Amino acid sequence: MTDLIELRSLFSSQRIKDEHSRTSVIRSKLAEGVLFFGAGNTGREVARLNNHGNLHKVLGFVDDTPGKDGTHIEGIPVYSRSSALSKFGSHTPLVICVFKAGVFFKNVQLDITKSGFSTVISLPDYIRATGNTIPFYYFSSVEFLQSKYQNIESLHSKLFDEKSKEVLRRWINFRLYHDYENMDQFDKDIYFPDFLPGKKNPTFCMVDCGAYDGDSITRLLRWRDGLPVSAIAFEPDPSNLERLKTQLSQAQNDQLLELQTVAAAVGENEGFVNFLDTNDESAHVVSEGGRMVNVVTVDQIVSKTPRPYYVKYDVEGYEKESLRGTQELIKYQSPSLAISVYHLPGDLWELPEIILDWNPKYKLYLRSHGEEGMDTVLYAIPE
Repeated sequence: MTDLIELRSLFSSQRIKDEHSRTSVIRSKLAEGVLFFGAGNTGREVARLNNHGNLHKVLGFVDDTPGKDGTHIEGIPVYSRSSALSKFGSHTPLVICVFKAGVFFKNVQLDITKSGFSTVISLPDYIRATGNTIPFYYFSSVEFLQSKYQNIESLHSKLFDEKSKEVLRRWINFRLYHDYENMDQFDKDIYFPDFLPGKKNPTFCMVDCGAYDGDSITRLLRWRDGLPVSAIAFEPDPSNLERLKTQLSQAQNDQLLELQTVAAAVGENEGFVNFLDTNDESAHVVSEGGRMVNVVTVDQIVSKTPRPYYVKYDVEGYEKESLRGTQELIKYQSPSLAISVYHLPGDLWELPEIILDWNPKYKLYLRSHGEEGMDTVLYAIPE
């Protein structure tokens, strides 16, 4: 009961009032224009969406990459730190748009502040201050989370162990108030926690949805301690798929890995979808642009293979569609599941609701494997 009281206390009216006041102060600082730190994929996407919504005047990118100073990206000038300080001054708001696992806002903020910038804003703060019009990862308004309290409490009650509940409470606190305390603490054993069954199973098979360059299957091989495995790897980005094949070739030669690769996206139904190749872990399905790629379902592919033991989903916001394409497998064969739940605001509670609706005989665990809730994974383990 104490842990439920702790969850409810996160939604106290005074704290929410204070958060609205804090956001209002940030919003007032943006009125004269903003600089974006980081002209990579995230910075460019935020700039495009910002301009499309006519939210704020983008004065420029600030980027440390040699050779970018003086260039233009998305029609926006790029500056080094020193040239941006010289042109705009130290008080111009600088939004950190470097957003990926391994990058912690507080560390970047400290580094940038030492350079001379005095108004450094996190990406979650910026998006909230703009009225939450930029759809990005788990970012959302306070009101959205308030409206989903019953879903959050229900998930809290269904999590199997206290550590999972603690992870949930800490992450909800961060999502409500952008409180970075302890948000650089996480478990490094992503996808292979100590409660995952099957380590010694002689027929262990992993279905890897969003296989990237084979990094998860490489972890699988280490976890198995020399026992052979089979894996089905779904990866639509051609460059990623080639690196995967190269990285895993030695394990195949050593007969430790039986590998099937599928150059397609996974979804709810067979067909086609627009896909943006980025040659890295951020490749993803898009509503327009990119190129057309095949979509297959997990149910379609695994029906032709030995029963999979473990299905992992990390598909950059397409998890719900991919999960729906695994419905038959989940209903009737109860494989262990690992699902990224940080790419979209409602995935945290919507995806476990879907799983338990199909098959209530799962134990649910929640683990964070990166800073600021990045790589937060829901594990569903059959009873």
